[in-house]
Amino acid sequence: MLFNSVQFLYFFCAVYSLFLIVPRRAANLLLVLASYFFYGFWDWRFLFLLLVSTCVDYFCGLAIYRSEDDKKRKRIVALSIFVNLAILCFFKYYNFFIENLSFLLSRAGLSFNPVFLKIILPVGISFYTFQTMSYTIDIYRRQMKPTRNFINFALFVSFFPQLVAGPIERARNLLPQIEAERNISKQYLIEGAYLILWGLYLKMFVADNLAKIADPVFAENAFVSGQLVLVAALAFSGQVFSDFAGYSSIARGLGKLLGFELSVNFFAPLLARNPNEFLRRWHITFVAWMRDYLFFPLYKLFGQSKKAIFFSTAITTLLSGLWHGASWCFIVWAGIYTCFIFLHSMISPFLKGLLNVKSRIFQKTWVFIRVLVCSGVFVFSSIAFRSQSLVQMKEMYKNLFFNFSFVLKDEVVIAIINIAIFAMVANIVQFIQYEKGDVLAVLRLPFYAKTFIIIILFFSLIFLNSGNSEVFIYFQF
Repeated sequence: MLFNSVQFLYFFCAVYSLFLIVPRRAANLLLVLASYFFYGFWDWRFLFLLLVSTCVDYFCGLAIYRSEDDKKRKRIVALSIFVNLAILCFFKYYNFFIENLSFLLSRAGLSFNPVFLKIILPVGISFYTFQTMSYTIDIYRRQMKPTRNFINFALFVSFFPQLVAGPIERARNLLPQIEAERNISKQYLIEGAYLILWGLYLKMFVADNLAKIADPVFAENAFVSGQLVLVAALAFSGQVFSDFAGYSSIARGLGKLLGFELSVNFFAPLLARNPNEFLRRWHITFVAWMRDYLFFPLYKLFGQSKKAIFFSTAITTLLSGLWHGASWCFIVWAGIYTCFIFLHSMISPFLKGLLNVKSRIFQKTWVFIRVLVCSGVFVFSSIAFRSQSLVQMKEMYKNLFFNFSFVLKDEVVIAIINIAIFAMVANIVQFIQYEKGDVLAVLRLPFYAKTFIIIILFFSLIFLNSGNSEVFIYFQF
């Protein structure tokens, strides 16, 4: 059931009508049932996995909190982490691991008959697994108390607006909202409606139209020119941002209509000026999760030195790539960005001293160059992210570097113009968000300005959408 489908519209209208008339406790139960129906709509068999994860972490959380024995607490939190990661790794990485193990053993001259399984990846498993693990880890760290209400905890795990593709919520943020009385204000309704409109616009107008440019190139197994590779990379980088940011915006909008304040997951990342700022603005809740539950523990483990920063960053970034899928292409993608992070950290002190010029024009130009470089690395790495195999990725990069002609063909010019048209309004809105420091900055504009932008979003969505209800890209992760 897609957010951009008629089925979801009927589903949400039915759930919302009941939600507005039932008491709070009954409303939480209603939302749990609605969330399980929503998730089961994809494949009812995976409801069992969701329930197992919920039960394990609910009871582990209570056991950790009640115990004063540090060894016992460690064993319980380890059990929670093991169960969650075992489920995630089996469904997501089993065949990938067996395939690579078979390759290594064959290179070593050892015989091995691998057993591959026809495994269907459960939708959203990477997201809700991380969400439930953070709950038990936070209780173990004594940063929060567990909830004793199983329905409330089940809602925290399965809340349908953000269940499938985030944002990855912390229990410290979402559980208190679940347990409290919810007053849905007029402002929440306005903001929720705008976020849904903005998210649908990003998905159905920007992302799905850009997909028509990128997909044929990446689906092509034959030779493609360097120009087409660059155009496809530009289109896909805009597509993946608009697709994922669109989902997150719709999720936040639905949450507001239900009285919940979900975390901001994207905040104008394509205007970032360096890799660190980009990571603070792209998939914010996931990056924060990896920082708090992986980078900092590794940093302490390695001795809190410069070498510790290096190894912790490298491991965290590469595992972030693997989180996206069982493919070496994702690891290469993460490796490219890891190199960019290290390169920036090495040269930024030198550049600060060299470029300490007070000229306003110079500073504006320097900001533009930094944004261009950061966006360029994102576009360049998106080739690895989108490639279906290492062979295709190698060919794409080879054609980009060694088969590039500066004489523009008509099809390339048309594609570039289309990319500019599809991305123009989205870029303007992002610039407003960035300058104002507010994701909802459009709603703070003068009446005529915000009305004009909202009308453009609405009519582009209704009359200029791609015509297809495409699945969100991050559903596969």
